[in-house]
Amino acid sequence: MPDAYTAAALIRARLEAAWTATPLPRLRFENDAFVDMTTLAPFCQVEIVGGEDRPYIGAPSATRLNRMDGVVLLHLMVPATEGMSAIAAMHANARSALAYAVFSGVYTQGISPNRGRPATEDGSYFGVTSGISFFYLYRDAA
Repeated sequence: MPDAYTAAALIRARLEAAWTATPLPRLRFENDAFVDMTTLAPFCQVEIVGGEDRPYIGAPSATRLNRMDGVVLLHLMVPATEGMSAIAAMHANARSALAYAVFSGVYTQGISPNRGRPATEDGSYFGVTSGISFFYLYRDAA
């Protein structure tokens, strides 16, 4: 039965297919292999957070439409003191892949910079978080 994990897989596939801002291994999703940090370089840590999952239209059956709301959080990281150009490039890449898109039951909104947490510096990296709200429409299993 489709659910939050189905939505996350659809979003991941779409973002990976369109990602060009960094080498693909530097686009990291939760529970992926760690990014190689032997060389400091920009990377994006992606979180796909599901929200409330609820009946949307109809009674329980194979025809009931359900809605799951969520947000895609993109933690855009660059080596400290490198400036904002790589962050802007990753933000633009995510915008072209996901913002205001409709695919396989996923409906995304615009991308907002500086969402989720404030910019941070940890000595090696500077990062900001961009976010894209979405909802996923799916039908109950027969």
